Amino acid sequence: MKYDNGIKNPMLVGMIELMKADDTPEHREMFVQEMLKSTFISPVEITPPPVTDENGVRKIVAGSQVSFPLIHSKEGKKYFMAFTDVEELKLYRDEDNPNVFALKFEDYVSMLLREDDAGRMSEALGVVINPMTSNIILVKDVIANIMMAKLAKEQGIDPVQYKRDQRFLQEMDEKMQAADEE
Repeated sequence: MKYDNGIKNPMLVGMIELMKADDTPEHREMFVQEMLKSTFISPVEITPPPVTDENGVRKIVAGSQVSFPLIHSKEGKKYFMAFTDVEELKLYRDEDNPNVFALKFEDYVSMLLREDDAGRMSEALGVVINPMTSNIILVKDVIANIMMAKLAKEQGIDPVQYKRDQRFLQEMDEKMQAADEE
């Protein structure tokens, strides 16, 4: 039996195609809004491997280690992978029953910004959507801006004004630090 988790993102795939054909601020905004609503497929490595019970259900053993493999660019840069559907995942790893998690964009943000027990941040520089075809790369700075705009919008704040205010406050902090050093 072939694996199919039911995750499909036809609107997001369409937005990617539209943005690649005609890269405008409006199309980028449409892409971002669709991406924030989407659920992605992420391959995972689980050690020890999940155990299949008598009902055919795979279960992760208590104490298992779960990690998200990173894809490497030609320059050696590392990214988390986000696939829009099973067909895209199979272009990366064609398995009948792969270990995967369903993740939202915010889950990737958490993984990028999370510190391990030693205080180290993830070595991933961002997320790549459909790395084998569309190859949409979102680096940490872009992701931070997307999340800042999302939070501002949720709080009823104009994202453009919010960004201006943030810059103003940062400039004021820098001036105050410079004055303290004198």
